Amino acid sequence: MTDQDPKRFQSQRMPTLTLVAIIIYFGVGYPLVNKFWPDSDTGLWILILVGMVGGYLFKRHQRQKNHDL
Repeated sequence: MTDQDPKRFQSQRMPTLTLVAIIIYFGVGYPLVNKFWPDSDTGLWILILVGMVGGYLFKRHQRQKNHDL
């Protein structure tokens, strides 16, 4: 474990963390969409769009932070 690159260790955890984040996001977000927009088909698409934009901004922030090091 000590001979592994820290970025490699982090990248091995990312699929698991991403899956957990997606489950929490839709587990909390989808019931909220159904509560506030019960008969709307666009509510789910808004939830997906917000998640994609948030993920993009998070990754961009991470890249900028790693670039500054």
